[in-house]
Amino acid sequence: MDLKQFATNEQLENEGVWEDLDGDARVKVARLGNKRFQQKWKMIPRAIKRRIDNGTLSDKKDTELFSELIAETLLLDWENLTDEGVLLEYSKETAKKILIKYKEFRSLIWELANDIKLFSEQIVEDDAKN
Repeated sequence: MDLKQFATNEQLENEGVWEDLDGDARVKVARLGNKRFQQKWKMIPRAIKRRIDNGTLSDKKDTELFSELIAETLLLDWENLTDEGVLLEYSKETAKKILIKYKEFRSLIWELANDIKLFSEQIVEDDAKN
């Protein structure tokens, strides 16, 4: 097994990659664990982290906390996203509201941010060849 398959591009991890959704909608997502994510995670008080680990944080607070974390560190931009027919302009605040409102969208962004293939060094090399 060649371990090169696990090589990622740190610039992509931090600056994000565009991922197409339905139609012409797309999102720009940074890698889970990027520098902004690590810094923001460190700022969360230990007492809150313990409650997360123990499962004693209320569902509402848990959703708000993770939506804010995703909005500020993982979901960096979007294009052509609508909510009930209204075109949404990207902002961190709007992202947080949408992430709170739609748990499956929140899950999708989390999954994309954790997809090693999106940030693969091999993809960068292949793109450079083309």
